[in-house]
Amino acid sequence: MNTRIVQTLMIVTLIAAAPQGFAQEAQRTATEGESTGAALPPLGEAAARALNEAIELMNAGNYAEARTVAADLDQRRLSPYEIGRVEQILATIAFEQEDFATARTHFQRAIDSMGLSAVEIADVKFRVAQLFFADELYQEAVTALEEWMTLISATQTPNSEAYYYLAVAYYQIGNEEGVQDSVRRTSMDKALENIRRAVEVSPEPEERHLNLLIALLMEREEYEEARDQLNLVLTLAPHKKNYWLQLSSVHGLMDNQDLALATVEIPYLAGMLTTPQELRRYADLLHYNRIGYRCATVLEKGIADGIVEANLSTHQKLADCWQQAGELERAAGALAQSAPLAETGKDYVRLGEIQLRLEDYDAATRTLETALDKGGLDDVNRVYLLLGATRYSSDDHCSAIPWLERARSSQQYRSSADGYLQSLRSERGCQ
Repeated sequence: MNTRIVQTLMIVTLIAAAPQGFAQEAQRTATEGESTGAALPPLGEAAARALNEAIELMNAGNYAEARTVAADLDQRRLSPYEIGRVEQILATIAFEQEDFATARTHFQRAIDSMGLSAVEIADVKFRVAQLFFADELYQEAVTALEEWMTLISATQTPNSEAYYYLAVAYYQIGNEEGVQDSVRRTSMDKALENIRRAVEVSPEPEERHLNLLIALLMEREEYEEARDQLNLVLTLAPHKKNYWLQLSSVHGLMDNQDLALATVEIPYLAGMLTTPQELRRYADLLHYNRIGYRCATVLEKGIADGIVEANLSTHQKLADCWQQAGELERAAGALAQSAPLAETGKDYVRLGEIQLRLEDYDAATRTLETALDKGGLDDVNRVYLLLGATRYSSDDHCSAIPWLERARSSQQYRSSADGYLQSLRSERGCQ
């Protein structure tokens, strides 16, 4: 999983869990007080008036004035309860202005005020932990989250979000530049432990939880579990092609090439494959599974649709697919496109072989001679033998002898060359 993607996910979640407006917070606090039987202290008239004004200014988006109104209260004259409310409003203002460090400072002052209930303290500590993510302070986030978990352990079990945040923090620590291998391994182990726990305790499967779990399983090459989790996440987001492509890759890594192909077939038929890389991989799987005709037609459609570039590698792959399908003339057409683009004469050799099989001997001769002229061949003597074979089968069969004489200098091809030479001299009267 891309590190920036994880950070973006965390910011989105953080904003969704942003501190509520003061009026909502006050209402929630009052409700908690009623449910626990605790009597909440009243706000003084001056404090209540100032805080209500600050709330109205915040709601209007006038954060600078809201901060001034709240900060102007003389905290020496406020009760702990009132100080806690003021600091939470100041924290909310700082958060809205994306000043996360200041927001954390005000939340901590709210805790230090001694005016918050135990439930509120736990809630604020969790928000402080979230705010560390916004500044990419992942080690501090881990410390804050684990402190919060210890705080609430006597009364409740952390929810899936807490485990998810902790997993992401460890994941980020493990991916920091220059991190020691031992720290990376420990961090990734912790990340996997916590994301598994997040998935276990979540009332319903959540895509982002499964997404991180899959990424960690892939890094550890735990492909069977990754496959199972990908099947699960696809029930939540069948329209997202990346999950289909990941599942196809996992099947391939598990050496289930038929399933790898079947899996990527689904997004292809749904019109989801829209990049050259995706279509090329699909074609490669078709070729691997010996479905050459479809491999070629997929590539040709990709070219026609303007997705796949008609370049050297595409023409070479087309030749492979058409040749596998037994469509030799089409394979020759693809090689006629690739051979001039290649740095060596190897594609000319392939083209010459196909022309020989198609009994187009004059064309095969010209093509193979071009291959020699272009050079860069792995086995020149084999080309000599092919040229001898093309000339042997042509009307001018005696012209094969010089090529066959060159080919027989190679121990590998001597026997074949001698067979042609014997036939030419004893049966066809060539000298």
